[in-house]
Amino acid sequence: MSRIHLVTSAMLVALLGACAAPRTQIPDIDARYAASEAAKQKEIALRQQLEDFSRLGRVSLPILAGGVSQCENKRFTVGMAYVNSQSYDSEWRGAAAAILGHDSRLKVIQVVDGFPAAEGGLRQGDMLFAVNGEYAPAGVEALKKFSKLANAAIERDGVLELTVLRDNVKHTVRAVPREICDYPVEMTLDDQINAFADGKAIYVTRGMMRFATSDQELSLVIAHELAHNVMGHIDAKQDNAIAGGFGGLLLDILAAAGGVNTGGAFSDAGMKAGASSYSVEFEHEADYVGLYFMANAGLEIDGVANFWRRMATVNSGAISRASTHPTTPSRFLAIEAAVDEIKRKQTAGLPLSPTMKSVD
Repeated sequence: MSRIHLVTSAMLVALLGACAAPRTQIPDIDARYAASEAAKQKEIALRQQLEDFSRLGRVSLPILAGGVSQCENKRFTVGMAYVNSQSYDSEWRGAAAAILGHDSRLKVIQVVDGFPAAEGGLRQGDMLFAVNGEYAPAGVEALKKFSKLANAAIERDGVLELTVLRDNVKHTVRAVPREICDYPVEMTLDDQINAFADGKAIYVTRGMMRFATSDQELSLVIAHELAHNVMGHIDAKQDNAIAGGFGGLLLDILAAAGGVNTGGAFSDAGMKAGASSYSVEFEHEADYVGLYFMANAGLEIDGVANFWRRMATVNSGAISRASTHPTTPSRFLAIEAAVDEIKRKQTAGLPLSPTMKSVD
């Protein structure tokens, strides 16, 4: 080691020695108790995640069914969720086993009311033993294998006949799958109040789930994001960004012809401007179309606009400023107007479909 390094290290030790330290006698923590408490907290955290997951499934499935007439991408479901402790990575497997049990078979953790599995008599806690005469997979890859097996059975037979173990007694559940929009709704562990769509799926943060205290509010959020996917807003924004970037590129070329190197500044600005084109309008449209999805799902839409009054309490800047999203007052009023429109159609017995612009 060089003399410089020795001197530097000695100075660092001296400086650290001069730092202020705690003045009280802090209790020592036994490593065994710390490990035990960590295990308990993992179990608490996982239970909460499962509760959030269950709520998201309960709320989202009716919305995905309510939008099916407008969706091009569709899939079938019986309205159940299942898992085993081996589905989790090693760090969380102990907590999962404490909650789900050590059985390697898949356990039903959710049965959504109003969907075929519930109507067929499936219950939360049932163990999946067989599907359409084939033994249900177990172990580490069970989740993926069962999904593949069930999808093949639905495609082949048009029905799921599940053999389940309930209190060590076999029961048979028959469920004819129901068609829904094929946009999976997933939960992220982000604490921000947010939700978004990417054209293939819908993502809701845990922060949003905590903010959306009622299922009606969460339904509004999910229906809004489903509308983004169904109406092709993500692709439209990408197309607008490309168009804006092309216009900027022409300006960069003209500037280069005049001897000015812009470094692609006009292209970048054009892409940003293009991506934000009609952004506010797309948000309004997603609110509007999403309300129809809720109505078609048989959900209550009266009072749902109050979500945006509550949102203003955590984002007061949105009350008067619109950037890529509308202001909260404009969203509140537009949703109220859409609710009135839907109720007029319901009273008149008209189809509950969004009113489209006339094409000349």
